[in-house]
Amino acid sequence: MGPRVVMCLDMDAFFVSVERALHPELQGKPVIVGGHLEARGVVSSASYEARAYGVHSAMPLAQARRLCPHAVFLPGHFEHYRQASRQVHAILEGLSPWVEMASIDEAFVDLSGSERALGAPLQVARQVQAKVRQELGLPCSIGVAGNKVVAKVACKRAKPNGLLQVSPGLEAAFLAPLPVTSLPGVGPQTAARLAELRISTCGGLASAPLLLLERVLGSYASSLQRRARGEDTSPVAPQERPARSISRSTTFSQDSRDPSFLRATLSLLSEQVGHSMRRQGLGCGCVAVQVRWADFATQSHQRTLPHPTANDAALYQTADDLLAHLLRSGRQRVRLLGVQASHLAPLGLQLSLLPAEQVKEQRALHLSHCLDRIRAHYGFTSIQRGSTFLLRDRLGELTEDGERTFQPP
Repeated sequence: MGPRVVMCLDMDAFFVSVERALHPELQGKPVIVGGHLEARGVVSSASYEARAYGVHSAMPLAQARRLCPHAVFLPGHFEHYRQASRQVHAILEGLSPWVEMASIDEAFVDLSGSERALGAPLQVARQVQAKVRQELGLPCSIGVAGNKVVAKVACKRAKPNGLLQVSPGLEAAFLAPLPVTSLPGVGPQTAARLAELRISTCGGLASAPLLLLERVLGSYASSLQRRARGEDTSPVAPQERPARSISRSTTFSQDSRDPSFLRATLSLLSEQVGHSMRRQGLGCGCVAVQVRWADFATQSHQRTLPHPTANDAALYQTADDLLAHLLRSGRQRVRLLGVQASHLAPLGLQLSLLPAEQVKEQRALHLSHCLDRIRAHYGFTSIQRGSTFLLRDRLGELTEDGERTFQPP
């Protein structure tokens, strides 16, 4: 068998590109996809025209508007993005059974041993890029190399709408002049630690004494140095990874310390999390609540449940207790509120309940399923519990289809 060949495909400004495919009049204009301008959301995707003004992902929308006031701001339509991602996946599966969707807009394909059937790797990459453009109207960039790490770096260097192949044996030479932040897994903190050692490039990292790196990076030093040398044996994993958690969070347009308003928001977030779990046939064994205060300090609290559940009432009751615990800390007004369900498991595991508790759980779950069926036909905001009445003017914003997630610190 010949050398290993991995292709990394990354969609260019994915959310913006999907919006442009649906609305061609947006072509050539600075476009920013995020939340609502009146809310304090962040940029999810920015066109290259907007990036020229300094706009980037995760930037607060208010700051993006100051930098590029003439941009077109869109709230985002995540079902369209997921559908486009599935179509890209289908195109790639036509090449190889070894396709790994690393995220909604990035994929790895193992093309090892396929040259006789498909052609040279760079030729295959050109065909894929053309097919994605022709069938979906979307631009993408592709990197080809002997492993996932180098292919990913090559893909990033090819943006936008480019192709780059790193030939076997040239991995270290390709990476050497690049900044260490080009490597996957090297963020600002790691880069700062390396800078203390006067290491700023992949070449410097690759040639540094391992013992010196271990003093600063610990056990992570060895694997990071191998990456800097272009060495990587991680496989392209085609199997779908089960969700580890399901979360929803929202940033308020104005900080609040009103308990009624906060509990109403918590109830709605719990319903959204429960709806997502039931759609996947899952229940959760742990619930967490996150609060970000007006001074941007963040706290979270979690609780393990006696059995997996996906009924909205149980989720909210637990989340409400956790929120009360956090609010007792007496801090400032609340800026962001989030709910997370983790320790996911099939709902069938609820059979271990005591009979009376099982009947109560089944009734509550049946009610939640009834709400799901109504919302499937008429939209999520078509029916709401009384506990969310205070949010009636913000339901459209808070129930926008998207994965507003948080990770407890």
